[in-house]
Amino acid sequence: MSMNDLERERIERSIALLSKASPRPLSDLIPYERNQKNHDERQIANVANSLRRFGWRQPIVVDARNVIVKRWETFTGQKAQLLTP
Repeated sequence: MSMNDLERERIERSIALLSKASPRPLSDLIPYERNQKNHDERQIANVANSLRRFGWRQPIVVDARNVIVKRWETFTGQKAQLLTP
């Protein structure tokens, strides 16, 4: 496969995944129990400020049971943003 073919395939996969995306309330999302990433309060505040300033750019990825697979920091930042005035 050429690089163009690989890039086209990657884009097609991304489009297929996005077509399955659906908004869900944060309260429906379940943190992954074995998550290795720990963010301190400063990092979470930075993510919350970034979300407030720039908005969401990438979705939180969950599995079929609504367990967070990717974007844990976005989830925690959004929760922190909702809790602060």
